[in-house]
Amino acid sequence: IIPKENIVEGQSQKLLDEINILRKLEHPNIMKIYEYFDDNEYIYIVSELCDQGDLLGKMQKLGSRSELVVKFLMEQILNALSYLHDNRVFHGDIKLENVMLYKTSKKKGRRLTKIINDSFKVEKDIENLKYNGSSFLEDMMDYELKLIDFGCSKFLQRIKHNKLSGIV
Repeated sequence: IIPKENIVEGQSQKLLDEINILRKLEHPNIMKIYEYFDDNEYIYIVSELCDQGDLLGKMQKLGSRSELVVKFLMEQILNALSYLHDNRVFHGDIKLENVMLYKTSKKKGRRLTKIINDSFKVEKDIENLKYNGSSFLEDMMDYELKLIDFGCSKFLQRIKHNKLSGIV
C-alpha cells in the first residue's frame, strides 16, 4: 500500500510504468504483480510475498560462499535476465538488494540437491561448504530468488540501432 502523498510529483507515471512492466512478465525468478488499484489516498499493489529479505542481507549473514553457491544463485539471476532480454525489457538496476528471497516448498529444493550431487562426488567437498554446523546451500534449499525493483526498467523498441543512453 503506497500513500499517494509519499509519491513525489512527476513520479506517479514512473510507478505506473513499473507496475505495467511487472504485470506483463511471467517468470519464476521475477516478482509477480497480480493486480493494482487505487483510491483517493493510496495505490494498492497485489504481488507475490517476498518477505525473506534480500540476497545481500542473506549473504552477509551467512558468510563465505563457494563456487557452487554462486553457480546456484547466478543461474537464477541470469535466467531472469535472459527472459527479460528475450522480451525486450531492460532492468537498469541489477544489484543484490534488488534480488529478494522467496520461500518455496521443499520440493523445489530438489533442483539444488541435483546440482550438489552433480558437482560434488566426494563427501569431503561438501564438508568444506559447512559453516557453524550447517551449509549455506542447505539453508538456501527452501528459497528461490526473485528479481524486483523495475523502477528504471524500459521496454525496448525494435528499431535498428536502438540504443539506451542516460544515467541510472
